[in-house]
Amino acid sequence: MNDRTFKSIIGSDNPLETARVMLAPYNQKKVNDLISTCTLCNNNCKKQLTYGNSNANILIISDYATDIPEYDEYFKYLLDNSDIDQNDIYVVNAVNCICKRSDGQERIPTFKELSNCKRYSEFVIDFVKPRVIISMGATALNQFTPDNVNILENTDKNTCYKGIHTIITYSIRDIFNFEKYDEPTDDKIDNIIQSFNKAQQFINNRRW
Repeated sequence: MNDRTFKSIIGSDNPLETARVMLAPYNQKKVNDLISTCTLCNNNCKKQLTYGNSNANILIISDYATDIPEYDEYFKYLLDNSDIDQNDIYVVNAVNCICKRSDGQERIPTFKELSNCKRYSEFVIDFVKPRVIISMGATALNQFTPDNVNILENTDKNTCYKGIHTIITYSIRDIFNFEKYDEPTDDKIDNIIQSFNKAQQFINNRRW
């Protein structure tokens, strides 16, 4: 239990906040139940569920779901090499279905899939009530912007969503794709780690 959770339960001046904190684990289960049984896109896809501290200060909205183990391992590696408190994060995918082509290879989600999954990202934002959002990759970025956007033009920017400080950075998928095409990745890897660090600095009441 982090300090935010503890203080909310034992002495919040706002009874609604205390109720939200106490109900957050139930809401986490509820949103995962909704994701696992979702048929909005009429896809028979394996789903990737949300996870983490349901009262976290930092919400990470990742790229579209994957079942490639190397992606998860590298995500954990970058977290381990940052200053972020891993007990104080919650993770949701911008698209929760693991979308695949007929040949079994993963594909980019459609606009319909992205739009349908936005409700789950919104649910998570509403019950976690994070102080900082880290938006990773073009899929997450496009979910909350009206037009198709270029991740290369938007990384390392700080903005707000619903009044919540939001940091835009690359996704793990971006790193693997840049490596695939022999493009330099050191600066992009640094950008992700720095984004994690900046989020933690904000929680610690330090300057960006």
